[in-house]
Formats: sequence, structure tokens, C-alpha cells
Amino acid sequence: MNISKTPTTHLLVRAYTNSDWDSCDFALITLTEQWLEKVKKVAQQVATLKSNPDFVNLSFYEARTDFYTLSDEEQPDLSFLEERTWAFVELTEKELASFNTPESRLDIYRSVFTRYDDFYIKAYGKYSSDEYWTDDIRFDELFKIFEK
Repeated sequence: MNISKTPTTHLLVRAYTNSDWDSCDFALITLTEQWLEKVKKVAQQVATLKSNPDFVNLSFYEARTDFYTLSDEEQPDLSFLEERTWAFVELTEKELASFNTPESRLDIYRSVFTRYDDFYIKAYGKYSSDEYWTDDIRFDELFKIFEK
């Protein structure tokens, strides 16, 4: 897996869980033009709503994200992220198939768009109350890369 300075079809984001027994280290969001257009439209909606003090967030079901955990062999090595919380990555199908998923079966994936001009992806353990979520992704940072 290699970091890319230009947009790819995979966005790697640091991820976490509140589980006492499971782990989660990163998520991969599969990007499409339709997904990006949806994010742009929702960002515009957030811009009109965020002045309302009662507005908290907009949530939509999400089907383009998978959560992963690092294996004992520390595979993959995420050190290339350094201080960043997300990056575009190039990876092969073989690499993708080698990633470990959390022990818990995840369900109800949501994109959560906040009043702070960012969004994150959240999922829940199907048979537990465990939550899994990504770091925040700022709209302006994401859109700026696609404008180049």
C-alpha cells in the first residue's frame, strides 16, 4: 500500500472503537464520483444549517466504508500517515484481501456530517453496543485535492 498525492479510489482514515475486547485501527472509504457529489451536496446543506443553534448533524446510511484492525505483524504499516488522519492510498486486491476486520460484525454504517464543516463514518457492532468511527474529514481539505 502506497500513499498517493492525487485522488485514488481508496481513502484511508484512522479509526477507533469503544469496544472493551475488539480493536479498530483504520477504515477504507471506496470513492466514486457519485459519493463525492453526495458529499458536496451535503456540505452545501450543512453550510445553510450550521447557523441554526439547534443543528447538530446530518446522518446518512453509508455503504462504501470498511473498518480494519492491524494484525500482530503490524500489517499494514500506517506510519506513512504521520500526523495526518487520512490519505489517499493505492493498493492491490491482494493487499485489500489481507487486511483483518474487527472481530465484531458491523452493522448500520452512517456518514455523519457535522456543523464544523467535517464528517466521519460510524458503524455499530451488530450484536453489541460497540461503536466504530473514523477521524473527522474536513470538507475543504477533501474538496481542495479534487480541484487540482
